[in-house]
Amino acid sequence: MMVRSRIRGNRKQEIIVDGVTAKIKNRILMSGEKILENSSLTETLDKAVDRKPIIYALYDKDDLYYVGQSDTGSLGRVWDHIRDKHKGKWNRFAIYRIKHKRYLDDIESILIRTSNPKGNTSKGGFADCEDLTRNLKEQFIENFETRRDDLEREFKKLEDRLSNEKEDFEKREQKILGHYDKKIRVLEGKDAPKIVERRRRLKRERKDELEAFEKKKRKVLGPLQKEIGEKSENIKRLQKLVSNTRSIG
Repeated sequence: MMVRSRIRGNRKQEIIVDGVTAKIKNRILMSGEKILENSSLTETLDKAVDRKPIIYALYDKDDLYYVGQSDTGSLGRVWDHIRDKHKGKWNRFAIYRIKHKRYLDDIESILIRTSNPKGNTSKGGFADCEDLTRNLKEQFIENFETRRDDLEREFKKLEDRLSNEKEDFEKREQKILGHYDKKIRVLEGKDAPKIVERRRRLKRERKDELEAFEKKKRKVLGPLQKEIGEKSENIKRLQKLVSNTRSIG
C-alpha cells in the first residue's frame, strides 16, 4: 500500500490523518438504531470509515467531552458511549481517520493532555518518550548560571578598575599633602599658617571628590550587583522546581 504525502513548500509530508467528519449529532445513531439492527448499524458505521483506525471526539455542544480511539476503525465504540457511563453527557461526535494505527496512542494522548476532556479519566501516556520537562528546567538553570557568571566577571572587572582609580586618587592625595607638610616644616615662619590653611582646604576638596567617587561607584556597581542577586534567586527557585519536577507519567 502506498503512503500518500502532502507537499508543503518543497517538502513532502507523510499523511497521518486521511479522513475527517464535521461534528455530527448523535441523534443520527439513535435514529439508525430504530431502523437497523445493531449489527447492521455497526457495519454501516464501519463502512463509512473504511474500517481504518480512527480517533473520535465526543462533544457536549461545542465543548470537547471525551477522546477515544479504535484501531479497527469500529464506530461501534462511539455507539457504545450512548448507553454506557457517558450516556447523556454528549450530543455530537467527530471522526478522524488515521492512516496508520501506530499513531493512535500518541495522537490520543496529545489531545487528552492538551484539552483535558471531562470524560477521560486516563490522561494518556507516551511509550519510549524522553521527559523534556526536567531538561527544559535544567537548561534554564544553566543559562541563568552562565548569565550570572558573566555578570559577576563584569562586576569584578568594574570593581577592580574603580578600586585602582581610588588607589591612584589616594596616592596623588598623599603626594600633594606630603608636599605641603614638607613646606610647612621648611618655612616654620610667617607663611606657614597660609600653607596649613591651604592644606586643610585641599583636604576638604579631596574629601568631596572622594565622596563623589564613592557615589559614582555605587551608581555603576549597584544595578549590576542587584541583577546578580536577582539571577541567583532565580537559580535557587529553578533548582527547587527541578528537584520537585515530576516525570510526565
